[in-house]
Amino acid sequence: MKDPTTDSIAGADTPSRRQRQERVLSDLNASLLVQGGLLALAILYTLYFARFLLVPLTAALLLHQLLYSPVRWLNKRGLPLAASAGLVLAAILFLIGLAGNFLAEPAEAWLQEAPASLHELSLRLRATAGTGAIEEFRELGKEVQELISMNEADSAIQQVRIQGPGLLGNLAVGLETAAAGLIIMFFTCFFLLSAGNRLARALVSLGSTPATRRRISKALRAVRDEVSTYLNTVTFINIGLGGAVGLMLWWLGVPDPALWGVMVALFNFAPYVGAIASAFVLTAVGVTTFDSLGEALLVPAMFLGMTIIEGSLITPIILGRRVSLNSLLVFLSVVFWGWIWGPAGALMAVPVTSSLSVFWAHFKQARNATQAAFPAAAERSG
Repeated sequence: MKDPTTDSIAGADTPSRRQRQERVLSDLNASLLVQGGLLALAILYTLYFARFLLVPLTAALLLHQLLYSPVRWLNKRGLPLAASAGLVLAAILFLIGLAGNFLAEPAEAWLQEAPASLHELSLRLRATAGTGAIEEFRELGKEVQELISMNEADSAIQQVRIQGPGLLGNLAVGLETAAAGLIIMFFTCFFLLSAGNRLARALVSLGSTPATRRRISKALRAVRDEVSTYLNTVTFINIGLGGAVGLMLWWLGVPDPALWGVMVALFNFAPYVGAIASAFVLTAVGVTTFDSLGEALLVPAMFLGMTIIEGSLITPIILGRRVSLNSLLVFLSVVFWGWIWGPAGALMAVPVTSSLSVFWAHFKQARNATQAAFPAAAERSG
């Protein structure tokens, strides 16, 4: 016969035990949340401060996906992988050098003439737009400057100003960094192309079971197909857009239309941001070319019309659903990678995000398959 006192004590202990378990789980969840936040901050810190190494390595991986097909095509025709990779990269470098040699002189000439033309335009706009409020702000600025000058003259404290390296110094450092990044990118891409499928086989071998190795192989193929499809398609679309813009500028009588067509083709690799930058530059080009403001604004207006047709009609029809990223995710990825890695990050944002999206989709598929195979274990882990 059971003792009612014992039953009452057990009944009193049961809620307290359950409360302790819930408290432990709550503390564990809070700890995991804090650890996850610290891990995210560490990843962001690493991505930002290691960008001088990560940017060329990521660009090399993307360039490897873009050039994989022509290198394999040459290899199947009897040329060794190293020779095929060297030949394809040499052709790319030759085309870049040829374009740079062809476009360097008109770009330098425009940069020399642009400041004077923009200053002349500002004088015309100031003369026609009315100067009442502008003059008031100018007089206020002069009065503030006079007060600052008087205070500096009365002060007996000697001020020491540390002057930075200046524009030329910053430009030299930027060119050195860019040159080092390009060297790292091309050499890394060469070794990746020369290795063939050895890197993929090494990654597949990390799987502990045959099913895991099959999933890794499938994910790698999906990433390669998605990224190469996107890069090849967008490259041809951007070349077509650049050519159309160049023809439009030639028809309008803008000097050096090939220069601006190449610029548009390169900038358009960064969705949204590239179109805004191209429109800004083409506005300056129209202003420095034409005396009439209407003719000047016709240049960016026609470019924006072509960009809208390309972005809303041509690219969706050609790409279709093969690159499954919605517009909001594309915009946020451009903002995020542009913030982390600068202009290079904005250019690589879509293929990088697409690769991560494919890996995440395969991870979820593998997790769902595991949960379906072992429902009891999945229920206990959940």
